Amino acid sequence: MFYEGEQTVIDNYFPEKMEIGYNSMAYVNKASILRMFSKGKVYDVTNMGLNELRLDYDVLQFKVGFNAFRMFYNGEFYN
Repeated sequence: MFYEGEQTVIDNYFPEKMEIGYNSMAYVNKASILRMFSKGKVYDVTNMGLNELRLDYDVLQFKVGFNAFRMFYNGEFYN
């Protein structure tokens, strides 16, 4: 990842699918953990099975279970 003039290694794995926003990137790694790089920090968001995933601007939205939606922004969860 190249962020604010510096190169940062986030993982040694290239995911099949990733979501990219203004200052953020989110993907599911080999261990099935939803990982997010945002504003220079790396977050392991959840290891729950995901049904949907989307990144709007720097807000991560994901669906777990049948009808449970969660949001993650700047290190905090929002429902």
